[in-house]
Amino acid sequence: MVRHLLRVFERAVDGIRAFALVKDGRLTLQSRNRTTMSTWFPELAPIAELVDDAVIDGEIILGNGSVESFNTLLRRVRSRRPGPEPVTFVAFDVLEIDGVNTTELPLDER
Repeated sequence: MVRHLLRVFERAVDGIRAFALVKDGRLTLQSRNRTTMSTWFPELAPIAELVDDAVIDGEIILGNGSVESFNTLLRRVRSRRPGPEPVTFVAFDVLEIDGVNTTELPLDER
């Protein structure tokens, strides 16, 4: 029996941890403490065009995710409104897709 080895590399970035909740063609961004952040990052709305129904764990970063970029991102979060600098959502894990909880599946199947 041949076993394969999955190698996962996660680049360290400084950003805001978030859950991207996609339902009925709409994206809702939530922080770990369940604060809704969708209106703060309208440029991330197209994520909802990529999947129909999902819960994705990730990080919102500005620029290259450096410490300097994080400080700018933090000012934007504190203002609770969109800013001129675009952000990116870096997905770490798919927790649910099409109503199916994937957390019990091996990482390479998610």
